[in-house]
Amino acid sequence: MPPQIAQWIRISKRLTEAVGFLELGMPEKALERLENLGPLGPFAADVERLRGEAYRLQHRDEEAARSFQAAAKLRAAQRQKPHQMTITITFCPQSPRQPPSR
Repeated sequence: MPPQIAQWIRISKRLTEAVGFLELGMPEKALERLENLGPLGPFAADVERLRGEAYRLQHRDEEAARSFQAAAKLRAAQRQKPHQMTITITFCPQSPRQPPSR
């Protein structure tokens, strides 16, 4: 497997883990999963967006705003290069789950 593909797989797995931690309301763990990823390739915008979401959940609003702005700029730059592959990881925050009523 080419090294670039192996790196992308590693990043993809870490992003999935970060999304899981965000869904569980554990933004500090999500940020840990987003550290030391190396070259991000087509994942750069998604990493910044997830960082922004983690910061937002921690009420670190200025850092969240910077990450969201960086994500928007990276996504816009990716749109300028349609020949390059882009990947989008979706995070949909949910309200805490309620136990089923009996």
